Amino acid sequence: MNDNEFQNVPFTRTNRGLAEQIIRAVRPTLRILIVVDSEVALEPDTGFSLSRLIDLLNAPPLRTGLQLRARMQVHLAQRGLGSPVVNPNAQRYEPTYENFRFVMDGFNLDDYDEVWLFGFWGEEHPGTLTAAEVAALSTWMDKGGGVFATGAHGTLGAALCKDVPRVRSMRRWIAAQHPPPQHGPERHVTTQPATAGQGAGYEIIPSANEADNIPKPIHPVTDFLRNDVDVQGRLVRIESVHPLLCGIGSPIQVLPDHPNEGEVVDFVNINAFDEAEYPRINTTRPRPRVVAFARSGRPAHSGALLRYEGGPVNARDFATISAYDGQQVDVGRVVVDSSLHHWLDQNLQGLATEDLVQIQTYHLNVAVWLARPEQRLRAAIGSILTATLVYPGVVEIHKRTDDLRVVGGATFENLHRFLSPCEVMTTVMNPHWGEEPPELEDQEIEPLPEGCLSCPPWKEVMAYTLGGIVESLREVIAGYERRRTLKTLDAETILADVEAAVSTGAAGGRKQFAADLRTSIEKAKSYAEYVESLGGDRRKREHAREAKSRV
Repeated sequence: MNDNEFQNVPFTRTNRGLAEQIIRAVRPTLRILIVVDSEVALEPDTGFSLSRLIDLLNAPPLRTGLQLRARMQVHLAQRGLGSPVVNPNAQRYEPTYENFRFVMDGFNLDDYDEVWLFGFWGEEHPGTLTAAEVAALSTWMDKGGGVFATGAHGTLGAALCKDVPRVRSMRRWIAAQHPPPQHGPERHVTTQPATAGQGAGYEIIPSANEADNIPKPIHPVTDFLRNDVDVQGRLVRIESVHPLLCGIGSPIQVLPDHPNEGEVVDFVNINAFDEAEYPRINTTRPRPRVVAFARSGRPAHSGALLRYEGGPVNARDFATISAYDGQQVDVGRVVVDSSLHHWLDQNLQGLATEDLVQIQTYHLNVAVWLARPEQRLRAAIGSILTATLVYPGVVEIHKRTDDLRVVGGATFENLHRFLSPCEVMTTVMNPHWGEEPPELEDQEIEPLPEGCLSCPPWKEVMAYTLGGIVESLREVIAGYERRRTLKTLDAETILADVEAAVSTGAAGGRKQFAADLRTSIEKAKSYAEYVESLGGDRRKREHAREAKSRV
């Protein structure tokens, strides 16, 4: 990132330099190593390349606000059969590591938080990972490193991925796992019809349609539980798509199409594996979960099967994305994808903007979801800072009173401007702000007692908590503004001040909520007595009227 990375960010505070300095100090750096086999290009204008992904990670679109919440440091590594070379001065599309090995001079896996594997070499290729490389990856993953992995049809990608712990059982990599082939009716074809004749089954759908502007639909799995608030502001546990497929306005429902895709495993029987592969802590032993399905060879509008270049296809649904949340048992997370064509330039370049936005949101979600817990905590703090420092949120918040409930409510609404509902809830529902470990997702919050008329909706608790955090952050920022120079502020000091402010502010907000609730309960007692007395007075008035009528 260059010095002008924030030039288009609409900061509205007088001291723009201070806002930028705070954001830089707080946002985590997600250190990502992208590893490709030599057939997968990195530079633009080659089609079979990841250059658009590289651009996206280096400079996320302003609309996502991601550059304010996290910074991606991306290094590239290209596998080859020659002698390994380190290129410390590599430019954006150039590999830092050529003829890469996970065990080589000048390389330290601990310098990275995430490893993304884009495999193309087959099962029997001589570039298969060595036992020493697999051992190095395994140790790193067990220390919390996150892995993304994908390949192509058949066994393409197996050389890079087939022996990696957990990755090897989450996708069909080798012949013994029966991956979908390149040819024949069992292949996976998702290319979409581009004409009425193709859609009706009268014309053959060419494989070249993968480069057009029509993506394939996917079907996100919606049985992942997360916290939310209903229209009355009450806390509820709802069924949702996985965070990988949470879009800002709606779930992500499209991916690029391709005439022969791979497949992730729909169900992994972890009982068939030892606990070194799928660990357990007490009774917790998470298993991989399919995040989305796609359709191969769907029926035509006319009721007949679509006709594809390459011959007939047996229509079926297949698993296309799977995720493993190893952080529940103190190891790294894993995401596997059915096709590297969900990521290649040739499958992205023709898409309409609205579809490309969805797909790139998925790509960025992978980076955030694979991040370490402490990094996601800092990204969540960055989200609140963004809602506090950037227009229009800053105007909406700062023109309000100091009432924590009002300030927090405005912040909650502003977060929805640039975060998906999943991200908003994992940000504001964290009851452990400033505590370790920072468990952010799927918090089991005690629901409201049944039939409690005096219990306010949980949204009120969130508003007070967010309000306390924002007020505490504003005090820190005001203190910085009173200084004569910013040069006395270093990043470590700012981060420590902000983290302390968030922890103190959250506790203060909850404390103020509890105090206001107790005051409200006292008022409720008087109100109950008043309501009760209304009934008594009415009976007295009725008796008086009856007595008067008898006189």
